[in-house]
Amino acid sequence: TCLLFTLPPSHRHDHALLANTMPTTPSRRVPERSEFQQAAKGDFVASRDHAREALLIDPTAAMAHNNLGGALWATGDYNGATDQWKQALRDDPDLGLAHYNLGRAYASEGDFNRSIRHWREALRIDPGSSNARIVRRHPFMKEDELDAAIERYTGALRKDSDDANAHFNLGNALSERGALDGAIEHYREALRIDPEDLDAHYNLASALKGKGDLDGALEHFDWVLGIDPDDAAAHYNRACALALKRTFVSAAKALANAIELDPRYREVARADKDFDAIRDDPAFHELVYVD
Repeated sequence: TCLLFTLPPSHRHDHALLANTMPTTPSRRVPERSEFQQAAKGDFVASRDHAREALLIDPTAAMAHNNLGGALWATGDYNGATDQWKQALRDDPDLGLAHYNLGRAYASEGDFNRSIRHWREALRIDPGSSNARIVRRHPFMKEDELDAAIERYTGALRKDSDDANAHFNLGNALSERGALDGAIEHYREALRIDPEDLDAHYNLASALKGKGDLDGALEHFDWVLGIDPDDAAAHYNRACALALKRTFVSAAKALANAIELDPRYREVARADKDFDAIRDDPAFHELVYVD
């Protein structure tokens, strides 16, 4: 299926419950390029060497340690990357990027307690960053935590029915439960209160797609892309919906945009059943099977 997971219930400023950021099965969103801009382009050596040169000048430069960690991670030196992110946080405990990246490292090892701790710090330090948006979108949620989230946000709405955050987070919890009708209702309420909530548009699109309302999903994915045209996951999910509508040319174009922004979507698309209808199309074949 397409990469259309909802954000786990999390107050947008202080709470997040998250999954492995590099899953082996398709997840809603693979990590964006913001912290690994050179490495994401395949320029791992330049990224690594640049960071090392910066550290020769100032061994306590936290951002240089963070960037060196990114380059090492991209080349498969996971232990080295983790050490660099830990050092970055020793030099600057409020470096949100290092918290985010160290959370990814722990999550990849299955150590979710430590990953969640660092991701919460990343959200506290910079709740509006693109990485914070990624963090909120991971679908890890234990049942007892999900029950508690539903109860908490339902209670919040009893106190204030116009609490956009509570509607948003309750929508996430209901979507995790598979209660898409309820999730859609609360995402729409969140958008009634805050029409420019990017994450609510994104999750509403996901829920609508899950219900088979492809036109509705496309409307909200288009809204997201109008604000953030470099959102690779939105391009990919838009391609999925277009493929299901059998609009082959548009689907191929949207998929090409996603792959250009993040080449890892090429591999994801190869196994995605949403593209079955266009799998034999030459344009699709060239996109996903020809490197």
